[in-house]
Amino acid sequence: AIETKKIPRAATGPDLKKILIGSGEFFGHLTEATLRVVPRPKAAQTFRIAWKSEGQFRRFVRGLDASGIRPIVEKKGTLTLILRIEGEKEIVDAEREIVVHLIRTTWGKRVA
Repeated sequence: AIETKKIPRAATGPDLKKILIGSGEFFGHLTEATLRVVPRPKAAQTFRIAWKSEGQFRRFVRGLDASGIRPIVEKKGTLTLILRIEGEKEIVDAEREIVVHLIRTTWGKRVA
């Protein structure tokens, strides 16, 4: 049996081609697999945010960490961030308000 480590819910899972290198059962063969299907979130919000200074960016990240919100970070640049919040509508709405407040207080700008 091959056991894999726990992965985030947004991940696509381990690359089985890398686990079982080769063909013709060179290193082994799969005899059983389990696929867990997670329902789509009921609500989601994506933010594309940019800052003019590294200090502003760092304050946002620290504030986000202190808030307890654990968004999915889709892309991180030098002074830009694309993050996504998903889950139950009430939770997404509440977390969106916190993120919007953090954007305003760190002089971030939502970009398209």
